[in-house]
Amino acid sequence: MRALAANDLRGLLLGHLEYRYVPAGSPSPSDTDLSVLLGTLYDEVSAPPRKVLAEEYEHALKEALKSETGVGPVAYAIVFEALRRSRTHTPMNFALAEVAAELRHSIRLHSGYLARDFSGAGRGWPNGWLGELKRLSKLSQELGGPSFA
Repeated sequence: MRALAANDLRGLLLGHLEYRYVPAGSPSPSDTDLSVLLGTLYDEVSAPPRKVLAEEYEHALKEALKSETGVGPVAYAIVFEALRRSRTHTPMNFALAEVAAELRHSIRLHSGYLARDFSGAGRGWPNGWLGELKRLSKLSQELGGPSFA
């Protein structure tokens, strides 16, 4: 995975041009199918060791939250981790509650922007990305994960 080799998991999460990936038939509304990339990161990456990878991943999630464009990908990452923990698939085991708390703060900080952002998954909601984030937060809770919106 190029993002790991470049030490740029944040860029992967934010969908930087060099890491964009949407397979044929993907229902992803954005330029990157994050669920496919996260699945690869969780299931197919064997180096660095899992504990090191989890630390790098958690750091990338927190760094991504420094901009409003990181809120959506981090919300999806939290739901993905909650899903993995609720099933028999190996989770990354990062500090889920801590990242969710930082996401909650970032949502509050960027709420004006998010309410006006109708790109990607935000286009299906009258309040833009805030609607999608509420949906994802509820899904996270249903999977046993934390609430964040």
